[in-house]
Amino acid sequence: MSDDENSFVWIRRFEDVADRQRVLDAVHQDPRCASIVATVSALTDGMASTIRLNPTPWSGLR
Repeated sequence: MSDDENSFVWIRRFEDVADRQRVLDAVHQDPRCASIVATVSALTDGMASTIRLNPTPWSGLR
């Protein structure tokens, strides 16, 4: 995490590895996604990082 007040956190949940791949493929191949890439890059200064987190058994995100 960053201390930058302009940081953006996006949390997504997937049922399993296959579901994650299916969703990512569908999103990244959607023409609507391609149309916003420039906007997202401009808003993030082209810098993005991804951190995969695994919820604990007690997490509400399960």
